[in-house]
Amino acid sequence: MMGANNSDFIAAGESLVHVNLYDSINGEKVFEYVCYGEQTLLDLISKFYCLIARLDNKEHAHHFNSYCLIEENFYYNGNAAKKKIEEIISFSNQNMDEEHDLEPLEKNNLIFEMSKTKIKNLRIVFGRPYLFRHLEGCDHIILFKDLRILTENQINDPIKKDKYPLVVFEGRLRKRKCDGCRTKYAELVSLNDSLKGGKHLYLCEQCHSNLHNQE
Repeated sequence: MMGANNSDFIAAGESLVHVNLYDSINGEKVFEYVCYGEQTLLDLISKFYCLIARLDNKEHAHHFNSYCLIEENFYYNGNAAKKKIEEIISFSNQNMDEEHDLEPLEKNNLIFEMSKTKIKNLRIVFGRPYLFRHLEGCDHIILFKDLRILTENQINDPIKKDKYPLVVFEGRLRKRKCDGCRTKYAELVSLNDSLKGGKHLYLCEQCHSNLHNQE
């Protein structure tokens, strides 16, 4: 193993965390990642793959204006996400049930930037599901599965930092039928579509053209 002073390699004693990502549609586990403790939450989120993001041509930008809710804390990436979190906190405080004598949520103690939050500094409960929201309403469950410590004699884990976050499980991504014709496979997704009561609408090109491009 390379020396611990080599900045390109993970030193012995570093924590390795396994994280599961679940599908936003059927709730099935689709990916498992391994990241190391010094990485940021944004490093992890940026690695996530979402079929909806690919259908919406946002595969490489899906993490912009996204946020996570982990325990009582929000973690955001982008000003729009931060504004949405502030709206959520404000709404919660306005509708707090006085009968339960609940304290108002303190905004400054709840909101953190993903890019400034290291994985090792997160306060989490292993095995507990948390929320990841992106694309203005595409929700995924993320679950911190377990933690291991990299040892000097470890031979199964890569030690180069650029290998992480590392994909160690990839489920079968199922194609989705078009919500319009029910025969072809969806190629496009319309987020929060009014035609489907604010839910995501999955369409083939022909149905999308018929429904949304009418004069």
